[in-house]
This record gives sequence, C-alpha cells and structure tokens, in this order.
Amino acid sequence: MACRPAKAGRCVSALTAIADAGPGGVLVHCGIGRDRTGLIALLVLALAGVTTDAIVEDYALSGDRLRTHFGRDDDPVVERLAEHGTTIHEVLSDLLTTVDIEDTLRVAGLKPDRLTAIRARISMSG
Repeated sequence: MACRPAKAGRCVSALTAIADAGPGGVLVHCGIGRDRTGLIALLVLALAGVTTDAIVEDYALSGDRLRTHFGRDDDPVVERLAEHGTTIHEVLSDLLTTVDIEDTLRVAGLKPDRLTAIRARISMSG
C-alpha cells in the first residue's frame, strides 16, 4: 500500500497537535468518527506498540457501531473494498505489517520529541 506524502503530512499535523496538547485527554474527531479519526487512532496505537490484531479489531468496532448512522446493515466502506476484492482487515493488516509507520511519519516531518510525547501520553492513559 503506497503512502501519499500529502496525507502523511496531514497526519503529522494531527499527531503533533496531540503531542503538543496540554495535560488531560485529547479529542480527535471527524464527520462520522471512523475514517480520519480511525486513521489517527491507528497511527497513535501503532506508535505506542499496540499489536496489529488489536488495532484492526479496534477499527472494526466503528463499522459495527455505525450501522445505525448508515441506516442499513451495509457498510459503504466494506462494500467498496469488496468491489476491489479485499476487506478492512486485509487492508489494515497489510498497512500495519508492510509500512514502517514511524519512519513514514518521521520522513513526513514528525519530530522525535513529538513521537516521545505521543508515546508518553498513550502510556499514561492506559
């Protein structure tokens, strides 16, 4: 899976905001709370050393909970991926096992002190 530099830069901006936030919780949200929010959550969890299976399971919970939002049992993301012969689990597992998340974000501008701050923040919350 290719990582687009523009998106990596936007992810670095979001992660930097999390790293630079004051004490307390940090709220990350988007329109529905799964795709852009899920990406940032996936990155934070990956940087914190959470297992691929746990990250994928966490992301999958959003699809289950969003069925009421879609007003149907079908999930448009699942449908779109199925058209391409894949699943959310396969795409995310591939991403997490083939892309060096930390290196990709570092190349896109994530500073080492921000990485340390993100890891410290996540370790304090658990």
